[in-house]
Amino acid sequence: MKKIPKLLVCLSILITAVLLFISIINEHTAKEYYSEYRRVLRKDSKDVKQQIHYLKKSLEYSPLNADTLFELGRSYIGEESMASSKEDRNKSYELAKASFQEALMRKPTDGGNYAQYAWYIGYSGETNEAIEYFEKAISLEMTDVYVHRQYAMWCVNQVKKEINFNDMSPFAGIYKNEQRKAEILESYDNRFINGVSITAFLEKAQVEWDKALSLGIYRNQRVRNRERAHDSLAELSLMKCDVDGAIGNYKIANNKIMLVNCYFIKEDYTAATAVLGSIIKEGGEYFQGNSNKIRKLLMDVIKHNQKDYMAFYWLGETYTRLGKNEEAIVNLKRAVELNPKHIDAHLNLAKLYKSAGKSELAFYEYESALSLNPNHKEAADLLGEAIREKYKDAEFMIK
Repeated sequence: MKKIPKLLVCLSILITAVLLFISIINEHTAKEYYSEYRRVLRKDSKDVKQQIHYLKKSLEYSPLNADTLFELGRSYIGEESMASSKEDRNKSYELAKASFQEALMRKPTDGGNYAQYAWYIGYSGETNEAIEYFEKAISLEMTDVYVHRQYAMWCVNQVKKEINFNDMSPFAGIYKNEQRKAEILESYDNRFINGVSITAFLEKAQVEWDKALSLGIYRNQRVRNRERAHDSLAELSLMKCDVDGAIGNYKIANNKIMLVNCYFIKEDYTAATAVLGSIIKEGGEYFQGNSNKIRKLLMDVIKHNQKDYMAFYWLGETYTRLGKNEEAIVNLKRAVELNPKHIDAHLNLAKLYKSAGKSELAFYEYESALSLNPNHKEAADLLGEAIREKYKDAEFMIK
């Protein structure tokens, strides 16, 4: 009879060992599938179906993993954004919500996950529920910069649905007009987003940004995330009619187009031209992506100050880069008329004349540049090249 308990003990140990072994194998397999999900995410972030496939496979072997469940919810949100029909979008959103909610149930003390969940449902119109989950996140993570930052940015973004930052006209004239500022701020009390006033959103955004700033908003942030944070701070300042605060943050965010818009509000057109000139000079994708805005802003500067030769110069440079040489010549000519000592305007005008086959006009502009700076190497080289071409053509005609 004594052998039976020993047998049961041995059997129990064996079963435990087998279950432990199976658990280890399952966890290992789940991690392998999760690694495949991360690989697909890095390789092609738009391949949502593959992401969902690997996350589901991972959950087959580790169904209680909150982090995987949360990633699955994020992937369903990605699927929702790409869906072609309202029915498919609603289906993906409901699947995302179910995954998020199960993740929160499995890991109920993770304030970061509550904040992310609030962010997603808040963008789908569930404003009051989002606020409830943000407050829950704050109560769990009072010293987590990420949670405060997410809440603040979400509040600012809600207000952006009502305030169109592509149109700065509502803010025109506020910089030196305290009455106009007061009118704008008072109007926020009577403007609502899903039942919540703009004033309430801005007050909450300020509270959460103040907390994030006190904790250090740069903690574990990439450059792009830092820029996004200061963009949001700048937007909050502008919404509250604090133009100087907006300018300071847009500078840190390197958001030059919005910086120019703020200088327009201040009626500081010289500063606006300088910023636009820095974009044009740098060139690249930022210039190409904003070339039409840049052109329009320079034309607006000229409307306010028709003697701003730098605005004409940079407008000419913009047209040159866009391949519109006739328009470029018109504006560069105006630049040198307003400032005959602008060497770069003379030089670039000469290049345009040369490409248009107007060699005599090109000679004149090269010589003008050299008269201003006899040691200007590029002007001397280009003039020499133009002279050689002229005499070569003359010799050809004689023959």
